[in-house]
Amino acid sequence: MLSPSAPIFGSLVNATANAMSRLERSVKMTLVTEGAERALLDGDGGKHAFASRLSHLSRRKQSDYKNVQSAMTYLQLQESGLQVAGRIMNRLTSIAGQAANPLLSGMERGAFVTEFEELKKSLQDIQINAYEDLSLFEQSSDFSNELNNQSGGVPTGTNYGGSPVKRWTSTKDVGSDRGNLTLRVNSGQNPDRYYVQQGNGDIVF
Repeated sequence: MLSPSAPIFGSLVNATANAMSRLERSVKMTLVTEGAERALLDGDGGKHAFASRLSHLSRRKQSDYKNVQSAMTYLQLQESGLQVAGRIMNRLTSIAGQAANPLLSGMERGAFVTEFEELKKSLQDIQINAYEDLSLFEQSSDFSNELNNQSGGVPTGTNYGGSPVKRWTSTKDVGSDRGNLTLRVNSGQNPDRYYVQQGNGDIVF
């Protein structure tokens, strides 16, 4: 399996960029000489359709190229993060081995502890890195098909504004202590209210 930073991928991106640029120049020349608007005004439906198709093709290919470029950047950032994480893990292993030496002074042991904690913080920072709102290393937790009034069990009766209401409670472990929380709800025409609580019962919103 090729590495995301392999030279062949860089060459592929450059070749794609060059091809897209040549296609765009060609389309622009066609649109200038036989533009869709001019063809439409001249009443030439064939030229208008041809120019419109070329314009649409150019926009679509440009979008495809940007998607490929974004994917390459994502993979390269991911590999770079993994390399840094690997070096940190190697250093943590080394520190753990050296700290086991019973002949170390208190100052030396304290220095190892400080470095160890700093490296742990660096790993946490790498873990939450994102590119264009996409996490590089943490998989998103999606419970869209699980959090509903059936999964919440028997509803709890309560009172709101003098009217009896029903309340369902669903609990899920997102597997992370940081990140973004997106809540999408669909209750039809019912005037429902939603609360998100942490494990200690504090209302997030």
